Formats: sequence, structure tokens, C-alpha cells
Amino acid sequence: RDAGITREWCRRRFRDECLERVVDVSIVETLGMDETHLYFTTRRDSTGPNDIRRVSKTTGAVETVATLPYDSVAWNHISEMLVDQGTLYYATPPGSDDGGRIGRVPVTGGEAEVLVEGLSTNAHLTIDPDWLYYSDIDEIRRLPLAGGPSEAFIETETRTWWLAAQDDQFYWQFTHRGDGVLSRAATDFS
Repeated sequence: RDAGITREWCRRRFRDECLERVVDVSIVETLGMDETHLYFTTRRDSTGPNDIRRVSKTTGAVETVATLPYDSVAWNHISEMLVDQGTLYYATPPGSDDGGRIGRVPVTGGEAEVLVEGLSTNAHLTIDPDWLYYSDIDEIRRLPLAGGPSEAFIETETRTWWLAAQDDQFYWQFTHRGDGVLSRAATDFS
């Protein structure tokens, strides 16, 4: 079917054989993955800390990677995550008095490190071998993975929704006058 495989189609065709419960968790908010694990965030309740957890794709074992302290200003929420080369990168939205943040933590566990603070909106993330790219209200910025300050990369007309980078190309999507626009630039664009 052009619309894709639905749960109902799967049940009729395979009698639930294609559906598998991986793990029972409460309030999953964000997903990421690498070759061996599925990463997700959970909250113990609406005021509790955010746990970044992972489940093994082969054994189903669940581990806590990091626990981010409760932050009422950032609404205790991870809005986006991605996993690359043994590091999990995450973004939190801005709160009423403070901006959003971007951080990272080793996938094997450890202390989370804040990389960027003061974002005006939910950041979207993508990565290439040299840069972590992220969006803010009307610009896309990038942070060198080797260390150093972030820099402006592309000014956008409106809020950017999605980012992707592959090889030497960078893509982003934004809405302009009600229409979705997909744009592209070389990663060495300046």
C-alpha cells in the first residue's frame, strides 16, 4: 500500500507477528538510535528528572545513560536527540525565563555537558563529521565537534523545522507564507 504498513494491516497479514513490545516505560518523549541501542527519554512524573535511557536491540536490557536534574524553567523536557560516534546530543526547549539548551553525554553513561544555552525556540539537530548543526528562531548555527564556539551558518526567513546533513550538503526545511520550503547549501558555504 502507498500509505505504508499500518498496525491493522500487519495484524490481518501476520497475526501480530510483526508487532513486538520492546520495553514498558512511562512518558517517552524522544527517540534516537545507533547500531546496538535504542535511546529514549522518560520522566518519572511531570515534576521529576529527565532520564536518558537506552535499551539493547538484542537483549532488551535497559540502562540509564544520564539523569538530567529537574529544571522547571526548561519544562524538564528533551525535545530532540541524536546519537553519533558514541555521543548522544540532546536539545531542551526554552522556558519562561531561560533559553533552551543543547547538551551531550557519552552513550555509555556519565555527566551531561551543556554545549549551548539561551536558545529562543526548540532546536532541531543534525550532525556531520565536523559539525553539530542546530536551529534557532531565524538562523542555523553550527558547533565544531572538535571544540570551540558556535558560529552562524545560515540566516533563515522564518523558524526552521528540520535539518539534515550528508556528505558535503546541508538541507533544511522552513515555512514561508504557509508553504513548506526545502533548501540546500554546501557545508562549506559561508
